[in-house]
Amino acid sequence: MNEGSQKDFTAYCGLCCQDCIPSKKRLFELIRELSFLASELHLDSYAELKTPNNPIFANYAIFESMLSELAWLECAAPCRLGGGKTECGIRDCAIARGYEGCWECAEMKECKRLMPLRAFHGRTIDENLDAIKECGIDDWSPKKGNHYPWS
Repeated sequence: MNEGSQKDFTAYCGLCCQDCIPSKKRLFELIRELSFLASELHLDSYAELKTPNNPIFANYAIFESMLSELAWLECAAPCRLGGGKTECGIRDCAIARGYEGCWECAEMKECKRLMPLRAFHGRTIDENLDAIKECGIDDWSPKKGNHYPWS
């Protein structure tokens, strides 16, 4: 997810799609490669044989489940270009109101649709929305906050 304008990568909620883990193509290439190789090598059988001497291998099924779940997170394109979540109340609301994004809405600070994102991304949502409102959708990214609390 590297080609396109800043506007293309600015989600309706104010996040930058390029910073989102589901946009990292290389990660998902590696997940697919690892899953294929693990299957080809029958690592599940190997883990079963290793378990008596190393109990951590008893968790191999969890490892496989985790890879499978991670694979489902992949995002093919920025939300503005048809990617993102299949159903997104934030995107639907902005489009229905004729907004480029939440930064154009007078109710953005109290919006209940943004609450789950605020819980996950912290102050970044409001900081980004304020930056976009102030600088415009094409020039806000130098002021963007950390996408994830740990970054």
